[in-house]
Amino acid sequence: KKQMLGNIRFIGELFKKDLLKPRIMRFCVESLLKLEELSTGELTHINEDMDEEDHEALCKLFTTIGSTFDQGKTRPYVDIYFKKIEEMSNDKKNLSSRSRFMYKDLIELRHNNWVARREEEKAKTLDEIKRDFERDERIAAQQSQQMNSGYRGGGRGMRSSGRGGGGRGGRGDYRDDRRDQYGMSRQSSRTQRERHEVRVDKDGFQQVGHRGHTPSERSYGSSAPKILSRRVSSSESTSKPEPPRNTEKAPAPLTKEKLESRVKSIKSEFVESRDVKELLLSMDELRTTPDAGRTLVQLNLDTSLDCKDSERDGIFTMLTTLYKNRKLSPSDVQQPLGELIEFLGSYSVDSPRAPQYIGDIVADFIHLKALDIAWLCSQAKKLEEFDGHLIAGLIELSIQSVIGRHGLDEARAAVNKDMRALTSLLNERTWTEISQNLN
Repeated sequence: KKQMLGNIRFIGELFKKDLLKPRIMRFCVESLLKLEELSTGELTHINEDMDEEDHEALCKLFTTIGSTFDQGKTRPYVDIYFKKIEEMSNDKKNLSSRSRFMYKDLIELRHNNWVARREEEKAKTLDEIKRDFERDERIAAQQSQQMNSGYRGGGRGMRSSGRGGGGRGGRGDYRDDRRDQYGMSRQSSRTQRERHEVRVDKDGFQQVGHRGHTPSERSYGSSAPKILSRRVSSSESTSKPEPPRNTEKAPAPLTKEKLESRVKSIKSEFVESRDVKELLLSMDELRTTPDAGRTLVQLNLDTSLDCKDSERDGIFTMLTTLYKNRKLSPSDVQQPLGELIEFLGSYSVDSPRAPQYIGDIVADFIHLKALDIAWLCSQAKKLEEFDGHLIAGLIELSIQSVIGRHGLDEARAAVNKDMRALTSLLNERTWTEISQNLN
């Protein structure tokens, strides 16, 4: 039984990695549900009963592939499958309580968009362990910095508290507070004779004395003259304290192979979790690697032409999020996207909808002011020699995407701004047809 469930999950994971087609998964589900697809496309029941292992295998399969399988063209089939599953979940006569409740949990999982109530514990990859460790180190360093900042800033308040609580009899507490405030604990190896402080009175004269209380301090409490925050000699009394140095080490640059591997893992993590904070932290780790932004855009745009719709949406969201947060520059976006447009003819052979996908991401970056219509026309002009028939379609799809994703008014503004570039690229008849989208 354990081996059977392991095989079921293995098949599901192969599907999630695009190594199996949706048609194969439909066959697996229908085999477990004892359904048969007729030549007309309708599903009919087979006169064969499901056993206990079939019920458990079906639940395991849907738990593995549900979020990927329950979308697009396969969703109507999933609706039919779950209609039968719902019937079985209420079949007290023929099904055991265990099977019925497994089905109820599965139905609830689907209603919750395939997000489990409890996160499943699973083994982590070395990259994930390394990333978690680095994140914990960053958080610890930030907390330590905040504590030190609050500690130094709270010294004066602690001094007042120590004196108020102990009065003149609280001399020991007052000494400790002052030691904390001025960092005297770091110089504990020095003798008491060396511990002198410089005081400045209201007339600007310096007074050198021991750490003991002066009468003025005892008399006025918190209104006593302020003490300089560090030791200075008489020639240094007007110098400013040095600002704290940032001791955090910059991450080492990555090689080309490691960079490409890291970019792939960043994409996979964001597509799965949509965690913007983690995405920005991961991008910060690449700041010392040359061309990291351009490489990230290039690899992900290539992937977006041949992947599932949900993954493509995640990639576009990731790229626009990085640009909005200034982790990508306009040149990081324009160069890879320009190369994609230049070789659009080749990409269209393997991915016929490539012009539509390019139009969608162009629309998003036009919205963010990373690109404009004039730039799009200059890149589309490169297609004239070998793939000129694709130019009009690319321009039209891009304008339609701006309308669909960001509104008609924004599309009109973008077109009107670069009307000269459009009319010089397209003949009058072609542009007249395309411009009908803006009416």
